[in-house]
Amino acid sequence: MDGTSPGFANGRSSGPVLPMFIQLNARLVEEDDQWKEVSRWVKFQENVEDGGKRWSKPHVPSCSFSVFSGLKDQLAHYPVLLNAQGTNIQTIVDEVMNTEEAAHLDERQKAMVKDLFSQGVKHKMKVNLVRQISKTSTSRHPSISSRQDSGIYKEDDVFEEAAEDKAHGKSAPTTPETERKTSIVAQPKVRHYSVATPEFKSPSRKVSLKDETFKNRDHNLFSKKVPKDAEAANIQVATCKFLNEPFLAFVRLEAPVLLEDFCEISKPTRFLAIILGPEGSSPKVLEKGRALGSLLTDQLFCQLTAYKAQTKAALISGLDTYISELTVLPPSSWDPTIRLDPPKTTQSLQSRLMNRAANKERKKTDKEKEEGEEESDDEDEETNFLKTNKDEKDHGEDDSLQFTGRLFGGLIADVKRKIPWFVSDFTDAFHIQTLASIIYIYLATVTKAITFGGFLGDITGGLQGVLESFLGHLLAGGVFCLLAGQPLTVLGCTGPVLIFEKILVEFCEQYGIYYLTLRLWIGLWSALFCIIIVAVDGSAIVRYFTRFTEEAFAALVGLIFIVESLKKIFKMSKTYKVHKFFDLDDLTTEEPCRCSSPESGTSIFSSLGNATEPQLQSVHSYNASMGGTIFSEEDVDWAELKKSQCEEFGGDLSYSCKYSPDIFFLSVFLFFGTFFLCTFLKKFKYTPYFPTKIRSLVTDYAVILTIIVFVLVDGHFGLDTPKLVVPTVFKPTRSDLRGWTIPLFDANSPWYVYFLASIPALLLTILLFMDQQITS
Repeated sequence: MDGTSPGFANGRSSGPVLPMFIQLNARLVEEDDQWKEVSRWVKFQENVEDGGKRWSKPHVPSCSFSVFSGLKDQLAHYPVLLNAQGTNIQTIVDEVMNTEEAAHLDERQKAMVKDLFSQGVKHKMKVNLVRQISKTSTSRHPSISSRQDSGIYKEDDVFEEAAEDKAHGKSAPTTPETERKTSIVAQPKVRHYSVATPEFKSPSRKVSLKDETFKNRDHNLFSKKVPKDAEAANIQVATCKFLNEPFLAFVRLEAPVLLEDFCEISKPTRFLAIILGPEGSSPKVLEKGRALGSLLTDQLFCQLTAYKAQTKAALISGLDTYISELTVLPPSSWDPTIRLDPPKTTQSLQSRLMNRAANKERKKTDKEKEEGEEESDDEDEETNFLKTNKDEKDHGEDDSLQFTGRLFGGLIADVKRKIPWFVSDFTDAFHIQTLASIIYIYLATVTKAITFGGFLGDITGGLQGVLESFLGHLLAGGVFCLLAGQPLTVLGCTGPVLIFEKILVEFCEQYGIYYLTLRLWIGLWSALFCIIIVAVDGSAIVRYFTRFTEEAFAALVGLIFIVESLKKIFKMSKTYKVHKFFDLDDLTTEEPCRCSSPESGTSIFSSLGNATEPQLQSVHSYNASMGGTIFSEEDVDWAELKKSQCEEFGGDLSYSCKYSPDIFFLSVFLFFGTFFLCTFLKKFKYTPYFPTKIRSLVTDYAVILTIIVFVLVDGHFGLDTPKLVVPTVFKPTRSDLRGWTIPLFDANSPWYVYFLASIPALLLTILLFMDQQITS
């Protein structure tokens, strides 16, 4: 077998590209006696449902144990070709019919078996509408989907295919149904359709059903689920009136062949199975076909047996090993009609091979010399496969998590791995699903920067704030996303880092150390420690982290986010108080909110020298609006001041000013409504509403849609609910206290503080390492 065939990765004989595409086609004489696609597999099974209109959800295939036993017996007595030379379906069937195992069939039966495959499968696949419209608008060819939907698949289609087969030198299928239909007319009847109107016939723009089916094959979205260089396996199941006993043939082609008439997607066929049975045996042959399809989805069976077996005995031995690993469910405890959803994780190949070795060791007995040598060859084959298999490595064996033993060896290896994909990481972003991720990350990063920037401003007294958080994202985050190969990683301050900043601020206030200078030295030390970690391949220790460590740290980060958001809501209940026990009937007698002058010497005008910059700006603005006539608190008309001005100027607000109608409850509604709607939309793709494509789009854009909906709800009511404060001027948050440059040394701090800053820097490095390597 040539390792350079399309089914092998990178043209090497290291192994086939798996999983392969497997298609089960059935032609049942009890029904309409035409080939139809029944099931397909990539990793899991999908069945045709609702009369051929849709596919089922992928599910774990299940078959009875007796079917595999019967399959094993039939493989022992019927044709098995492991190096077939056929180049099309007819030559392959001829090769099967010429085997000794098919000698019990007479010439008439062999001819009718060949006739079974003279007609292809009618695929009713989903077509990409945009591409199909573009295709038909340029080529003016009819759309096959319109014919399927309008129910035009009638006798004319049979005549059309018969005419095509005759033109190519093929004989039409000699079934009683087709014999009856073709005897109606003297010559094959061909009907063509136009894109413009179904009745219009243009002799210069005719297209056959088969040609149109081949064109639609290019637009089959299911082909994207199959690996690029993977091959196909076709399982042909049929019931026939001319057979009295079942017949089975298993064929492995020496060179894969593209069987366009029998394969839904454009993948070359490597394996072909023919399962025939007498009339009335359709449930049995279908069950055998599905059992064989399930068998070919097994990676060990394909790589160790299906692709490498040179004799029928070796093939049966591989099937025997597969049967010994089956799990049997008792019929009293399980309903076979229930479909199992695909599991999140499956048993690794290594553990299966180790279990096989242990079973062989237990069952090993004194056998004849030839049998013992053959068994040891099988063991060597499995051992070699275990050593060369790189697709199912454990987490600890990942190449990127190995100590290289060289200075910056891991970084150099990462760069080498990254360079071939660097450009595609940007070009692949031009996709509608990627756009959803980009918008989501943008919103998550911006809102996170504003929220935690506000928290930092509260903790540090404005020495760090929203604008400083934005600049950190721009500089550090921009370089990280462009060069580190993780453009969709959420960056910025997280909960543990926020707690670290709070403790650091309290420490600086207690010992009289300038916070920003100490924070600068901590950042420099932390950068040095990160460089050391990269130099010695420190990231390799991640393989020793357990699932408990990962989930514990992730739970900590999640809890901090949840607690901070709930604290925000609780704080709003204090700021925007609810008027408890208020009787609506007393609304007319309720005292309105009024501002009155404070006691002498307590307003802002008596201590303008101690006022903050925002307060001074408010006073100057008010003075300008009054024509510059405000010189003292006696000049202020307190009853005409707004609530915010009254609070800034130090005036006294009446009792009713403490309450803010509706704001708190609307904020609570927005808070929980955003959460529940986003959760619902994230699971929308599992609902039965709308087509799959629409459900997927809604799920991808769940966060964006939710934010848009509740921003519109908030805007509709027009209440002054708290909003994220975004700076509009490029200057430090507290420009009255500091500029953009931070002093490297502080005159009030002793010299050894800068060296002792390495201790909290080490703690910060650990936090950043855990946050990036585990939770991100």
